[in-house]
Amino acid sequence: MRGIRGAIVILGLLAAAACAGPRLEKALDPESREFLSRVRYIISREERATFLRIPAAERDAFIEDFWKARDPNPETEANEFKET
Repeated sequence: MRGIRGAIVILGLLAAAACAGPRLEKALDPESREFLSRVRYIISREERATFLRIPAAERDAFIEDFWKARDPNPETEANEFKET
């Protein structure tokens, strides 16, 4: 019986966390919402959750690091992955 109650509690917490994402996204500034919209197919769940949690002052650095991590040829000025 304890296992079932524990599973129900865990499912409830996961559902609550999933519902918080859209609310946090609506509270973002337009530039941050645009970034998430542009990268919605390539950003990981963890990255998205981090982006939504960090203060607005840290988002530019996050975005810069996000694209640096995906740059296939960091020696060049252009980020071919971002351009694609």
